[in-house]
Amino acid sequence: MPAPALNAPLVSVKEVVVPSKAVVLETFPVIVTVVPTVALRGRVNERGEFLITTLPVTDLDGPQGLDPIVFPHFASGGGWTTQVVLVNPGNNTLNGSVQFLNPSGQATVVTIDGRTNDSFPYSIPPGSSQTLQTAGSVTGIVNGSVHVVPGTNMMAPSGLAIFSFRNGTTTVAEAGVPALPVGTAFRVYAESSVRVQTGLAVANPSASPVTVTLGLTTLDGRSGGPTGTISIPGKGQAALFLNQVPGFGSLGTSFRGILRFSSPSAIAV
Repeated sequence: MPAPALNAPLVSVKEVVVPSKAVVLETFPVIVTVVPTVALRGRVNERGEFLITTLPVTDLDGPQGLDPIVFPHFASGGGWTTQVVLVNPGNNTLNGSVQFLNPSGQATVVTIDGRTNDSFPYSIPPGSSQTLQTAGSVTGIVNGSVHVVPGTNMMAPSGLAIFSFRNGTTTVAEAGVPALPVGTAFRVYAESSVRVQTGLAVANPSASPVTVTLGLTTLDGRSGGPTGTISIPGKGQAALFLNQVPGFGSLGTSFRGILRFSSPSAIAV
């Protein structure tokens, strides 16, 4: 599909001309020459309302690592479900396991496709994807982090988590979050007010505990705001809103700026 210079066409998968012998399943390759690309997932809910979720785009020329990828948060139950979507951008089948851990770093069980376990195998053919969706729980909310562990000498897939919240029988909200590489420093836009709160989740992929330091700067780059710390056990996770961070009690009722994460060892955010 040609795109004129300085133009940004918006099309759905159904509008793209596909050769007659091609089959479009769950992944869709887009070949571009240094052009920014974004994908959206549209869903019509049970009330006929249209919900939009952003989807990450996998760079086919980007590096694939052997290390596990970590989703710092999942939730299942109490109206919440989580879809873990794994994409194989390469030319070889990828195998491994998807492991669910609670905030303390212990294995926790979820139900996926009628099976209840804390670990589920995956096998993804080249250029394809696999989705694992939690069934939710009628007894309460199960949450924590998800670790995607490649098989021996296998590359890790790329992936994203899609959180869905259902009020009664109606899905009212969805959000897509990509699995980013682990690191020791991150920055993210943050907001705190009476009606808006930034939620954050941090997972510790190491078996040793870690203390994460958080700090705030204003939109013009000035520091001097409150700082706080979060202690995370080995393989554990913490999920909270901005005004719940220890040390952020003086944040006030209106803040917009940048939240900085720093850690002595690698974390997933």
